[in-house]
Amino acid sequence: EDAAALLGALGAGVEVIATAHADSLESALCRDYIRELVLGGLFKTACVIKRTGEGRSFSVESVDREGIKT
Repeated sequence: EDAAALLGALGAGVEVIATAHADSLESALCRDYIRELVLGGLFKTACVIKRTGEGRSFSVESVDREGIKT
């Protein structure tokens, strides 16, 4: 339901910043609603924050339709 609303907002030219919590980007993309949003073109970039022994690491990763296994 929320994913459908976000995809509808995309059609209206709305830009979205959202969070999703998972143990990895790959794990997040296995979730149906997140995969649906990426396949729908809503998200193209993921900012990944991971806990490390020294604190946190940060990376910016591209997510696109071609990178998702359907």
